[in-house]
Amino acid sequence: MQNTEIKYPANVCEQQKTGDEPVLLGNEAIATVSDYWRWAHSDLNSNAERGKFAEFLVACSLDLKHEVSQEWERTTSVGRMAKTRSR
Repeated sequence: MQNTEIKYPANVCEQQKTGDEPVLLGNEAIATVSDYWRWAHSDLNSNAERGKFAEFLVACSLDLKHEVSQEWERTTSVGRMAKTRSR
């Protein structure tokens, strides 16, 4: 029987991915994280992406773009509070 379990590239992410990490189907690399990003997140004006993109712009302005975005966090690693809205 063929292994059809797709494995995530990593568990909890504490550092940024490069995009070169493989997405595995069994032991075979079927794509990369970069392939997924292009497929899922190319439309920056969609409702689903707009908020995250706004958060990224704030991170850039605070010189924090090299950190990993944390879901549900209101403070940055340097203790700054940030709230972002997009329309």
